[in-house]
Amino acid sequence: MDQTEAIDQRVDAFVRNTYLDDDPDVELTGRTHLVESGIIDSIRVLSLVEFMEEEYEIEIEPQDLFRLISISEIALVIKEKLAL
Repeated sequence: MDQTEAIDQRVDAFVRNTYLDDDPDVELTGRTHLVESGIIDSIRVLSLVEFMEEEYEIEIEPQDLFRLISISEIALVIKEKLAL
């Protein structure tokens, strides 16, 4: 497994374990809109940003917040910050 696949899987695991632990039957794909589907809200996005910054030692800037809408997009933001 290469580093980009590992990022995809780690983000997916974080979202599932952090936000869906009490509802494992929720259908979640890489493209599921996390806000529109009610999985994350403005408060939960703070824990997502904290995870990204601590796990990958990157800085999430205010303009990045608008892109944190799906697992695929979150992983893409991380990869861009890491220049992968």
